[in-house]
Formats: sequence, structure tokens, C-alpha cells
Amino acid sequence: MSRVDEMHELVNELAGAHADRRETLTALRSAVQQQRADCTAERAAMSTKLRADLASVHTMLADFTAERAALSQEDQAARHRVVTEMVAHTQSLLDQFAAANRAVAAKMRETLTADRTDLVTDTRALLSQFAAANRQAATDLHAFLSADRQARSAAAADLHAVLSADQQARSAAMASFLADTTAGRRAMAEALADRLEHFKAALQADVASERSELRRSLSEMAKVWREFAAAMRGGAGQEQPASPAPATAQPAAEGEDVTSDILNFLAEHPEGAKLVDLAPMFELARPQLGRLLRDLVDSGKVVKDPETLVYKLA
Repeated sequence: MSRVDEMHELVNELAGAHADRRETLTALRSAVQQQRADCTAERAAMSTKLRADLASVHTMLADFTAERAALSQEDQAARHRVVTEMVAHTQSLLDQFAAANRAVAAKMRETLTADRTDLVTDTRALLSQFAAANRQAATDLHAFLSADRQARSAAAADLHAVLSADQQARSAAMASFLADTTAGRRAMAEALADRLEHFKAALQADVASERSELRRSLSEMAKVWREFAAAMRGGAGQEQPASPAPATAQPAAEGEDVTSDILNFLAEHPEGAKLVDLAPMFELARPQLGRLLRDLVDSGKVVKDPETLVYKLA
């Protein structure tokens, strides 16, 4: 049986004891009312008897009046004797009536006093029992509440310990998970960095190879151009000392080739590129490449974003 059921049973017992005491008080009140009713009935019976005696007295007085009327001529002494006897008899009846009333009143007073004393005694006893039962119930309830409070405190302490242990376990698991995640991320970052390094190295190798091939092609084209220019000059009957002309024509041809290469590169890369990215690709100094890009911008072939400094094909 749980503490709540025990408490309910205790409350039910208190309610039953209270109902029993109420029934006892009701029975006592009924007994007192019955005694009062019996006393009232006795007084009514005595009153009826006294009324009957008074009726007989009235009858005797009537008879006396009739006799007096009949004996109006008799001796006054006889009448006086009869009257005295009747008065004495009436007084005796009245004395008996008064004595009976006093006896009934004394008996009723004694009965009521005894009943009141018994009722007060029984009421006090019932109240004492009820107070003792209430004190005992309060003591039991206090003990029950104290035990329940201690049990709840122990349960709360156990729950707190379980929650603390569970929190520590979760913290340890989370720390382990974070450590594993950090290690995995570090390993992934290192692997990605290695792949990027390999890709960068491969890209640089490819770019270097392309640049070498481009430089070779440009050298061959410049050589062919110089031979063609020399042939043209020789065919026109010009003398040999006019050799500085190819030197001046070569930078123009190379500049035109670089410009064409820049336009081709920007056409293949619509997102554009910055000066710092284009300079190493074409193996030109930044000032020289900057002049070429400015010429292209001025000619309307290339546009420059003023914020990002990216050159794009117009």
C-alpha cells in the first residue's frame, strides 16, 4: 500500500470516527428529548388528574349549593360544619395538588440536571476523544509527510546523481566526437592541401610547358620574320647597314602577338583576369603588360572593372 493510500485510509477513518461521534450526539439528544417528552406527558397526566379532582370539587360545590338550597331552613351550625368540611376537603385537595406539582417539578429538575450533567460529561468525553484522535491523526500525518519528504529528497538526490553521471558521460562522448571530428577535418584538410599542391604543381608544370612551347613558337616566328624581312630588303637592292629595321619591327610583331594572345586568353576566360595573374602567364613585366592592357582598354577591345581590377573582353 502506497503512502497516498495510507493517507486516504487515515482520512476515511477520521471521517468514520467523526460520523460515529455525530451519531452518538444525535442519540443523546434524542434520549434527552424523549425524557422531556415523558416528563411533559407525566405533567399532562397529573394536570388531567387535578382537573378531574377540581371537576369533582366543582361537582361537590354544586351539590353543596343544591343541598344548601334544599337545607336553607336547616340549622346554621350544620351548614357551617358542612361548609367547613368542604373547605377543609378542598384545601386538602389543593395541598395535594401543590405537593404533587412540587414533587413533579423536583423530579423533573433532578432528571434534567442529571441528564444535563451526563450530556455535558459525554460531550466533553467525546470532544476529548475527538481532540486526541485529531492530535494522533496530525502526528501520523506529520510523520507521513516527513517520511515522504525524506523519500522525495533521496529520490531527488539519486536523480541528480544519475543526471550528473549522464551529463558527464554525454560531455565525454561529445568531447570524443569533437576530437574525432577535428581529427577527421584536419586529415581531410591535409589531404585536400596535398591534392591542391599536386594540382598546383601539375598546373604549373603544364603552364611552364605551354609557355616554353609558346616561347619556342614565338622565337621560330620571329626568326622566320627576320629572314623574310632580310629577304625583302635584299630583293629591294638595299644595302646591308640598314639592319636596325628588323630590330624595330620585332618588338612590334612581338607586341602584336602578345596582344593577340591576351585577347585569345580573355575570350577563352569570360570571367576575366587581373594584371598580377596575366603577367606571369605571358612572361612580361607588369609595366609592359599594363601598357598593353591600357591600349586594349583605350581601343575598346577590353574593359576593366574599377572595383575588382579584373580585365574582361569587351
